[in-house]
Amino acid sequence: MLAIQPDQIATWLAGLPIEALHSIGPRQAQVLREYGVHSVGLLAALPPDTVQRLLGGMAGRTAAGHSPTASSNRAAARVRHTSWR
Repeated sequence: MLAIQPDQIATWLAGLPIEALHSIGPRQAQVLREYGVHSVGLLAALPPDTVQRLLGGMAGRTAAGHSPTASSNRAAARVRHTSWR
């Protein structure tokens, strides 16, 4: 188990690859990487409208809701446990 202090969650999430987010699949990751977004922090820095335009529909709304600065605990709960650690 990894314990992260509440005030450190956004920083920890920001460095993770975008594929670590549960709602980001291979197609969404490819689109975001082509746009230059390769980490959760870069995704969080994009305006929600841009994320929705890039990913479209539900995927865009869901990904736009993963801003670590706006909702660190919710975003942390949705991080996918994979081999990126």
